[in-house]
Amino acid sequence: MTYDITNPESPEFLDYINDRDFSVDIEAEIENGSAAAGAAGDLGPEGLSFAGIDHSPTGDPLVFVGHEVSGTTTTFRLTTGAGSQSLIKYADTGGVVGTDGLLLAINDWRNDEIETSHLLDAINAWRTSSPIY
Repeated sequence: MTYDITNPESPEFLDYINDRDFSVDIEAEIENGSAAAGAAGDLGPEGLSFAGIDHSPTGDPLVFVGHEVSGTTTTFRLTTGAGSQSLIKYADTGGVVGTDGLLLAINDWRNDEIETSHLLDAINAWRTSSPIY
């Protein structure tokens, strides 16, 4: 499940992804070796890793999920919807809005690229120094 937690006091549900293929009989087909472990999709999410925009080959933040049962790895690209104003643009690789990110937000606000409420969100994120993702 994916939530927008830009405002932690009012999280918004965004998406639910389940690529499990229920037509594959795991016990009969996978356990006896007639199908690959990943034949039923991703099973048993266990490990999570994150790549910020500075370490991403796509320029977007990425989340990697390792699945112990299926032996598969899934990569999710984090994006913002059309018109959405995310703080990700202003955060460093650790997810913290630092001074450079705050200055960028101020510049975007001066150029009418973001609304005042979004600038205030960036200021609050900078003040707390807490990761936004």
